[in-house]
Amino acid sequence: MQDFIVIVIKKTAPAHVVQIGPAGALPFPSCHAPRRSSNRESAKHKLEPGVLSVQSTPWSWVTVGNQKKETPDRFYLAPGTYLVKFYNQENDLTKYERVTIEPGKLVRLDVAMD
Repeated sequence: MQDFIVIVIKKTAPAHVVQIGPAGALPFPSCHAPRRSSNRESAKHKLEPGVLSVQSTPWSWVTVGNQKKETPDRFYLAPGTYLVKFYNQENDLTKYERVTIEPGKLVRLDVAMD
């Protein structure tokens, strides 16, 4: 019968148990925690905003959701589909564009408002 040494390392919960085998053997974990870095990366990627760059000739007010800006400008938006409203008060012209925003991607809209 061989003797084994068991070491319990407890920095934070849960404790990690490392079992050391016979003399000269390398330690190996008795349990394997799943790697979550790839899950964190994919979750981070899902939460990353996309960018909508808006331009119009002549200038216009642009509304996306509850945000209103004057062209040219950028909107930093959560991924999804949006209805973008362009309004030029000088010629009383309104146009709508539907865009789909993807995480980390740039979408450009350049609308003629004359």
